[in-house]
Amino acid sequence: MAYSNGMKFSISDDRLDSIGELLKETKDIPGDTAELGVFRGGTSRYIAERMHDRIHYAIDSFRGLPYPNEKDGKALRSIWEKRDGKFFSFSPAKVRQYFDPLENIEIIQGFFPRCITLGMRAANYSFVHLDGDIYQTTLDGLKFFWPRMSEGGIIVLDDYDCRRTPGCKIAFDEYFSKDQPQIHKKALPQVWIVK
Repeated sequence: MAYSNGMKFSISDDRLDSIGELLKETKDIPGDTAELGVFRGGTSRYIAERMHDRIHYAIDSFRGLPYPNEKDGKALRSIWEKRDGKFFSFSPAKVRQYFDPLENIEIIQGFFPRCITLGMRAANYSFVHLDGDIYQTTLDGLKFFWPRMSEGGIIVLDDYDCRRTPGCKIAFDEYFSKDQPQIHKKALPQVWIVK
């Protein structure tokens, strides 16, 4: 696993490299960037450093995941119950400190989509990293961001092909049931789509 400013990334090096390549592809696409599911902030910092000329929305409850539903599978619900929903929780103050001195990051704290701000609603997006781990968060993320993506913008779905998080793929397939964009794969379980 790679490190950024002393913080260990929670995604693999090949997935991080893939994000880096995709950010280069969206450099000239207008719009802000976002990550839904920030955890400790490594990937958000990585995105914001490379896209410093635009706002980056770092969105997380910082209290763990909402309760997974039946589409998320028994394994994820079992982990949630054993940890009382607190896995993937992290201190927002530590994340804020980790983001210093970057000035282009807006931390949005709360469960999605209830935490959506007016600024987020008004924005268009060039790059979004969806790492919500569960069905409902993934579906809500797609419903919110896909219509707001600029032409040529990219959404990365971090856990699309992950056995532990089957709800992510189910949400994606349901949302795009009528008109599915081409799915690009390089660093599985991560995939991306282009608007």
